[in-house]
Amino acid sequence: FSKVVKTRFDNVASYNLEYLMVVTEVPSHVVTGVEEIHAEMKQLRLYGGSTIRWPYESVQLLLWSARAGALSAIKNYVLRSKDLHVDDIRDIVGRTALHVSAATGHYDCAFFLLKLGADPNAEDGNNSTPLHYAVASGNIAVVQLLVEFGASCTICGSCCDETNDILSLVYSTQMNHPRPYRWSGKLLPYEIVRRHIDGLELVLQSQQPLWTAVMFLVHPGATTTKVSSGVREQKILCMRHGESLWNAQGPARAKGLIDAPMTIKGYQQSAYLRSVLKNSHTLYRLNVQLIIVSPLTRALETYTESLHWFVQESSPPVRVVVDARVAERLISSGSRGTPRSLLVRKFPHIDFGNLAETWWFQPTALAKNFKERQEPEENVSERVKEFLSWLSQQKEENILVIGHGVALRTMTNLVNSEQEMTGCQSLEVLAYGKDKEETVETDKMFRCNLDLVSLKMTSPSPELLLNL
Repeated sequence: FSKVVKTRFDNVASYNLEYLMVVTEVPSHVVTGVEEIHAEMKQLRLYGGSTIRWPYESVQLLLWSARAGALSAIKNYVLRSKDLHVDDIRDIVGRTALHVSAATGHYDCAFFLLKLGADPNAEDGNNSTPLHYAVASGNIAVVQLLVEFGASCTICGSCCDETNDILSLVYSTQMNHPRPYRWSGKLLPYEIVRRHIDGLELVLQSQQPLWTAVMFLVHPGATTTKVSSGVREQKILCMRHGESLWNAQGPARAKGLIDAPMTIKGYQQSAYLRSVLKNSHTLYRLNVQLIIVSPLTRALETYTESLHWFVQESSPPVRVVVDARVAERLISSGSRGTPRSLLVRKFPHIDFGNLAETWWFQPTALAKNFKERQEPEENVSERVKEFLSWLSQQKEENILVIGHGVALRTMTNLVNSEQEMTGCQSLEVLAYGKDKEETVETDKMFRCNLDLVSLKMTSPSPELLLNL
């Protein structure tokens, strides 16, 4: 018979969720066994028929329990099966119970399975690991848990292409769910989020800073390998600032606002990101050696709230450089800078180095109208290329840049251009799967506050430049 089983768990607050289970031709003894083994089950209500098949056999109640988040059921099942390893039971596409728990966001079940010896790098039939499913589901707590237990961030996997995949039902039944369960192509966990953000038609600030934190957690890691003699790679993590008053109010209402600061929401975004980075030790794992910050107030505030703690705790100390070349393009008052003398008093914990007193773009005295007083796009392009040239001469190989939408997009747009950059041989955006040959749509990047994009720059080593 075909039945749809709906369960509700009420004894624990985290189980106060409803899940639709689609069942086809399930023997009555299986339903009876489910009722007996699940201590969390308060009631079982049957709904209309369905043609979608049931993916788990009666011997695979472990997968059913992981799917429903029934922790006591998993414990009972394991106790009754002394010689069975939790990774031995898999569904029709090769997923383990840990895959299922990661996809559905059941942290306690995932933690218990990992303690039982579940492999965090177990691959299903599509080479996807539990980390792929946790990332695609936006379950940041489970993502952090898997990374702590040694989940690899460098495995490429694809999504199950079956339309009747049981896990997809979790998301298809929640109309306003922001999580991108399905992905196309064989991607790294980091690239799944990158593809999702690039595919958004609108800037959905409600999803930030969740995706930024996830991308930090699953970043492939430091890239410090030498390609050939005298040539090295540098990894550049480019992050946009938190929400500013200009972002929140728009040009019409924020007219006349100079050097727009962050909003309360921007501070909340930065605080959330700080908590995740601090608890996960991600910045240490990525071996961030240099942080470059724009001198605009919103970028300095983002650094102060989310990253300054890391600089204080690091040994050897991480170098911090305030560089006007990554500042926003001056097209409005919101991007007009604050004099250096005032910034020093406002941010006494930051060394402003050789920053000029009036460091932002100055229009000529002959500028007659608003358009002529704006910074030309060519000027932004030139200062960004000059910045990359300077960066290629620095000894650090893992750099974090906190900048702005236009300036950072100008940097990523150099990937698809044929413009020559002094001291830089090539620039690559680490955003898509290695088996996908397609043009990176850099214009879609940095539309969300705290968006994070990774670049790989290949250039001659500083030793080779000195010899020349």
